Amino acid sequence: MAKPKAEKQFKVARSVAEDEFERWTTALGLDHKFDEDFAEPNSLKLLSIHRNVVVRAIMYGHAVVNEKCELVFTPQHSPSKDALTFRRPRGSDYKLMDTANGGASRNMTFLASLTGQNDIVFDQMDMIYDGDFCSSVVALFLG
Repeated sequence: MAKPKAEKQFKVARSVAEDEFERWTTALGLDHKFDEDFAEPNSLKLLSIHRNVVVRAIMYGHAVVNEKCELVFTPQHSPSKDALTFRRPRGSDYKLMDTANGGASRNMTFLASLTGQNDIVFDQMDMIYDGDFCSSVVALFLG
């Protein structure tokens, strides 16, 4: 017999989390990526997956959009529990990606630059939940 599903304990209502996500994307100028009149359906579908990862983290209280409209995430399953503040990317952040070997190394270099953290934070990060969140933020910036 299957166990009954545990009720999820959200700290923020979905509508509020979605509003916060929209506030963040609008402040950064990312909102155009979600414009159905101009974006390709496949791109929208992919970005929607990453959007939902961020919205879910806001609902659980693991992420917030601060007064400066920066996304702040507190890792839940990683050794470092220090909050990560994702600032607006600059050209130098993207250039750093060229110096990395490629793949995950490029994303981790980008994340370290965006958050001001050292590589070790991301090298030791749990990649199932915390890393998934960070990867989704990168995808929203690069998508």
